[in-house]
Amino acid sequence: MKSVGASEKLYRLGDKCRVRVIGSNTPVGQVIDGTLGPFASDGADADLTLVLGEYPSKSWKPSGFTVGDRLLYDVNSDSTTVFRRPSSSSLSAKGVEYVISGDIRGESQVTAFVPSLPERMGYVRSLKRGVARGSLARTVLAAVGSDYITAELVEQEAAKLRLAILEPFLYYRLPLCESTLVHGSVVSSNGSGLLFTGGGHIGKTALSLEMVRRGFSYLGDDLAIVGRDGRTSPYPEPIRIQEQHLMLFPELQRKLVSKMSVGRRTLFGWMLGRSPGETLELLPRMKISEVFEGASVGEPCHIDNALLIQKGTVSQPQFEEIDLDSIAKTVTAELFWEFESGHWRHNQYIYAPSCAKGFDFLSEESVHRSRIKGIILDSFRNVRTFLLRVPYEFKVTEAVVYVDRILKK
Repeated sequence: MKSVGASEKLYRLGDKCRVRVIGSNTPVGQVIDGTLGPFASDGADADLTLVLGEYPSKSWKPSGFTVGDRLLYDVNSDSTTVFRRPSSSSLSAKGVEYVISGDIRGESQVTAFVPSLPERMGYVRSLKRGVARGSLARTVLAAVGSDYITAELVEQEAAKLRLAILEPFLYYRLPLCESTLVHGSVVSSNGSGLLFTGGGHIGKTALSLEMVRRGFSYLGDDLAIVGRDGRTSPYPEPIRIQEQHLMLFPELQRKLVSKMSVGRRTLFGWMLGRSPGETLELLPRMKISEVFEGASVGEPCHIDNALLIQKGTVSQPQFEEIDLDSIAKTVTAELFWEFESGHWRHNQYIYAPSCAKGFDFLSEESVHRSRIKGIILDSFRNVRTFLLRVPYEFKVTEAVVYVDRILKK
């Protein structure tokens, strides 16, 4: 379905997966655009279509039977309706969060309708929201009319759509195209890719930013797309600037305030000093070109080197080259943890079609995991792999010393 006048864009993720966004000119669509990378010009059908601001039709009504506490699954139409709140005996289209046509875990084309989209908040509403939540940073920024606050709901909706629909879809669909997501950051130089991987909050973003500052291209921050042949494709998700990033890269604060008036700049600096975590949480993510002047998203390339970073109770850094199986198993386990243990990404409606039809989705997951294991193992066959164990207090940008050793080998 396409509304009259609705804009659309088709994106290529990996070699074969296509995502179409209808309503790409909406505020939410513009934020999503920063994540999806290169456009596709081959005219291929989309594997996933996101329809922003529309129901499946003007006469559409929820139908089907309850699965879980806020889902309806309609076997006749292969459609899952996701409600914002637990469903009750009285179902209203106004309470619908998503309508998903098709099975995200299957091979068919999937269309996800997102009927209700937030707009930018006005001055009064944003100010009331800050006061009601007892948030000094939110209230002060709202009082000076900061664009960061007025766009807050749009940013939140785009993030939720990415985490709830787009990335779970890629997690299941890419392996059917001989590719997979990996939990890591990727940079490249002269066509040679370098992967940083490890657990959450290990410093992958900071290390990749340091390499980009040194002239490397950016392909992905939290997730990367890797093919069975070791070829990686961009998934250039904009970067969430955090307090440690400002400490490591002081020039970032100047970037954040570069378009502010002198008064707002002073106030923003005061808020960063008083409540840095809360203030930065309100900022939108930044594209890599906004983080460092001249930085760009890299072209697809092969990963030649991979560094697994682990923090623990060691007194000093320990660096060694490791075998293929060791890093492949760890990378695979990290990916499963991200999508199957992390509730922020994996929602119950993923299993709705199987559950409603009485299928054993656990056995289906076993097949899916085996496929991912095989792809990751093959993708690392020609990659030199290294392990860096560091103390908890280790400043991760100091790891560039070991990165230089890798690149010189």
